Amino acid sequence: MQARRELQDLLNRAERLKDWIAATEKLCGRRGSANDNETETTGIVRFRRTKAAVLAGQVATLLKDIGRPMHVSEIVEQLAKRGQPVTAKNPAATVAVALGRRRDQFIKTGPNTFDLVNNEMKVAG
Repeated sequence: MQARRELQDLLNRAERLKDWIAATEKLCGRRGSANDNETETTGIVRFRRTKAAVLAGQVATLLKDIGRPMHVSEIVEQLAKRGQPVTAKNPAATVAVALGRRRDQFIKTGPNTFDLVNNEMKVAG
């Protein structure tokens, strides 16, 4: 009898926790289909970070405003001056990797020096 009571208490607690988790995710704005974010075997919801995408957007705005290629160390410095510091162990490497992976948006004009693909086309054309 005691084991059944304990089991029922655990099942009730699990239901309350499921409701609490669902409410918390809704309040935090973390919604999505089960196919996108949940693994079928574990039921664990995972969310992808988009820090590199945000960083790329900030750098794109900076390069557009400046209008010329910039070295990654200068990019890091300028972002910090704009109140958008790169919070990483190695900010210059983080910027270089983020920009190097987006070849459709950024072009490498020299060692660790990048420009927007559109800016490069304007200068050449």
